[in-house]
Amino acid sequence: QKMRENVLKSQQSSVEKLVGNASSTTTTNILTTKLSLKRRNHPNNASTDAGESNKIRHVSLGNRISDPVHMGGDSLIRSLIQNQTDEWSTLIKRIEIEQFEQRKLHTKEEYELLRRILTERQKQQQLALKSRFEMENRELKQAQTKKSMEDIRAVQQDK
Repeated sequence: QKMRENVLKSQQSSVEKLVGNASSTTTTNILTTKLSLKRRNHPNNASTDAGESNKIRHVSLGNRISDPVHMGGDSLIRSLIQNQTDEWSTLIKRIEIEQFEQRKLHTKEEYELLRRILTERQKQQQLALKSRFEMENRELKQAQTKKSMEDIRAVQQDK
């Protein structure tokens, strides 16, 4: 759980840095970035590759530039990032609660199973003790009866 909290904090700080860095950029940085993008996308530039241009603009962003400097200043992007962060946090909390409930249920089930097993074992031990007691009691009575009979015979022979 502590590790998850640390991950969430680091993600939140990354988002805040992204948003914070974007809001503190100057217009010269934006102009410099635009010029470098124009140079990369220029048809005469031999070093431009298709992969680079795909990384720069994304259709899913409405053909916006995917540079964090530009996106961080956009309130729509910031709100999307915040929503995703909130959803992620909610999901993590929900998963933790579900795991806790599952562990709790599992512990209760184990407790009930152990209780049933121990109760059954106790009943078996009680039956074994009872039968042993009855057997020993029977043997004792037989021994006493036998001894009594022998004593009676001995007394009768003495007469």
